Amino acid sequence: MIFVTASTNYYSRKGGGAMKYEYTCAVARVRARETSLLRKNDLEQLLSYDSLEDRLNFLRDKGWGKDDDKTLGDILKTESEKLWGFIKEITKDELAFELFMVPYDYENLKTAIKTVVMDRNSDDVFLNNGTIDAKVIYRSIKERDYGLL
Repeated sequence: MIFVTASTNYYSRKGGGAMKYEYTCAVARVRARETSLLRKNDLEQLLSYDSLEDRLNFLRDKGWGKDDDKTLGDILKTESEKLWGFIKEITKDELAFELFMVPYDYENLKTAIKTVVMDRNSDDVFLNNGTIDAKVIYRSIKERDYGLL
């Protein structure tokens, strides 16, 4: 039996405290990461810059993306990968978040169809963090072997 208090920061399993410790650590890690979120004044400052390069440098200075990210899309992709990696680190059961990963599969499926139909290069056009590996989706569309899905 699991008990949850009204403050939702205390889990306890009758007869053990391991779950309470894990939950408390996860909450502390999430709170620590909240400092990297952009605040209202950060967004206002970001919008005040005239050039895209200045905006990208501002985001990098705030700890977003990697130094070699050249576009906003690259920074957002890096941050998305970091976020899903963090969620996987603190969550024992990834299935709890699988529902949030399905849109990535849908986008990858659309991208695979367009890439195959238009006979384009498939390098670096897929999103990570779906429930199905993007390479499997692409291969199933290209080979018309939908059983892979």
